[in-house]
Amino acid sequence: IVIHGLPFSYELNQLNDMVRSVGKVLEADIKRDRATGRSRGWATVLYDNPDTANKAIEVRLNGTTPECV
Repeated sequence: IVIHGLPFSYELNQLNDMVRSVGKVLEADIKRDRATGRSRGWATVLYDNPDTANKAIEVRLNGTTPECV
């Protein structure tokens, strides 16, 4: 899934804590600006199965906007 609306100050450990509250995460990555290294405010998350990804979308992780891609 793609999660939009993350605070620019979010660190990977914070993202992991948030997305792991829903289920098993295979991969999570905050997208960063190549020139500055600053967060771009969105991340990708790969869950272990589609049902877990759908659950993440339903619970709207901490007010962010997850979507299937």
